[in-house]
Amino acid sequence: MSRLNVLDRFPEFTVNTAFRTDVKMSELLGGKRTVLRVLRYAGCPTCRIDMRVLANAYPEFEKRNTQIIVVMQSDQAHLQAALSDEPLPFEIISDSDEVLYRTLEIHAAETVEELRGSDMTKLLAKRKAAEEAGYVHGDYEGNELQLPAMFIIEPDGLVSYAHYAQDIADIPMAEETLRILDETEGLSCRMEKGDRIPDFSVDTQNGHYEHLREMLNGKTVLWVLRYIGCTVCRFDVYMIMKRYEEFTARNAKVIVVMQSDTAHLQNDLKQSDTVLPFEIIADPGQVIYRRLGINAAGSKEELLGSSAEQLKRKAAAAREVGFSHGDYEGDELQLPALFILDDQGTVLYSHYAETLMDMPGVDQVLRLLETL
Repeated sequence: MSRLNVLDRFPEFTVNTAFRTDVKMSELLGGKRTVLRVLRYAGCPTCRIDMRVLANAYPEFEKRNTQIIVVMQSDQAHLQAALSDEPLPFEIISDSDEVLYRTLEIHAAETVEELRGSDMTKLLAKRKAAEEAGYVHGDYEGNELQLPAMFIIEPDGLVSYAHYAQDIADIPMAEETLRILDETEGLSCRMEKGDRIPDFSVDTQNGHYEHLREMLNGKTVLWVLRYIGCTVCRFDVYMIMKRYEEFTARNAKVIVVMQSDTAHLQNDLKQSDTVLPFEIIADPGQVIYRRLGINAAGSKEELLGSSAEQLKRKAAAAREVGFSHGDYEGDELQLPALFILDDQGTVLYSHYAETLMDMPGVDQVLRLLETL
């Protein structure tokens, strides 16, 4: 695996903590915002002072509904001994086999000089603080030249901050980490051509996918609408279905995203006796909308823009084929968007609608596919 970047999904691991064995990383994260701090080992005095500073500041992290998890190369016995001397309010992962370090490409320095860095001011200050706190060097474990790292993982499992240290002291301390938490809260990122779409765990009307990227094959049109009870959105789904062979003829597939939950999707399709040749992602928590920066309009007037008559005509066409308005879900002012991706999730085309009707139609999308 390559190094983690912002908006990557944090991978699953089975880990040991100081007092537990074979715990899923997702269980430790627990759907909470998490600062994952990767250090060296329990006998390292500067690592111990890092943890004490974090422990002292822990109430400030809790105010931000954030937990801390530390990763160390230490085995469970060394961690248990350290915690018996000084209990901490957060979990410590015992990664004595360095699985997380290798998988996340958290490298070691080549030399002691590289580990210390060219400016030793921060390191010397940490050493002094460790000495004043009474920490002495304990057993050596793992790679003595290991560099640290820090990640902020959002409740949906996506990374909003990733830092790979250049030297042993090149890591945000508590105050800076709190500032970074405030700055990255609600992070979103509009997709442009050449960007790689972040990965998501998704549910569709047909089941669950651990990774959105599992669904990509050839070119994929990611059609982001509002909800299945919206008459014109339901008409869009109908039109895509009617002409789906034209997409497959262009080696392309369609995935629709809606704010609907799976129950509403399944009920609508069952009532209309419809079997779709594509899948609809259920995103009632609007995770994908937020992460991709697909905003809602500020008002109904902004949502409609100057296209009220166009919307009336589309709604009339929807009623002619039997669609009526169903349950409201999500944000009624949500704006749509459309992306065309390659099989690796790279964006080939990106469109963020400024009004509800500001979207490419099926004909335009089919023409776009021929040019990409």
